[in-house]
Amino acid sequence: MEFTEKQSLVRTKASLLVVLPLLAPGILYISGLSQNAVLTSLIVSVIICVVSWFFLKTIQLILHVNESGISFQIKGLQRKEEVVLWEDIKQIEKTSIKPLSQFGGWGLRFSRSRTGYIFEGEDGVELTTVRNNIFVITIRDTESFFTTISFFQARLNK
Repeated sequence: MEFTEKQSLVRTKASLLVVLPLLAPGILYISGLSQNAVLTSLIVSVIICVVSWFFLKTIQLILHVNESGISFQIKGLQRKEEVVLWEDIKQIEKTSIKPLSQFGGWGLRFSRSRTGYIFEGEDGVELTTVRNNIFVITIRDTESFFTTISFFQARLNK
């Protein structure tokens, strides 16, 4: 039994931020700048939006649970995956995640006390290691995740 989940930022509220640069040409037009300046601004804004959308589409969180432990990686942003072996896990708790208020947004987020892998949804887990490193990870299918966790923990406790 294994669990694998892939998440993208495209399906989050973060993807709405991609269209913000399109406001600039409108503001320039209203402020009375020349038509050439507004048109140049529009072209630059569209390029920024396309590049931002491509970036959001290419990075994804990949979460994997198997017999060795739990691994997670943001493809396109991190070179190697973070692997937490079963013997290094102190606690795993289901948690509710509010990306903006708790982490200041989506993606790979750092604070003094924990590291967030914040992508899709508001459900997730808080994983604490024996070294007291805390990882908060969004998970769409928490039921399957915890079923897989229980399966491996039961086998380890035998």
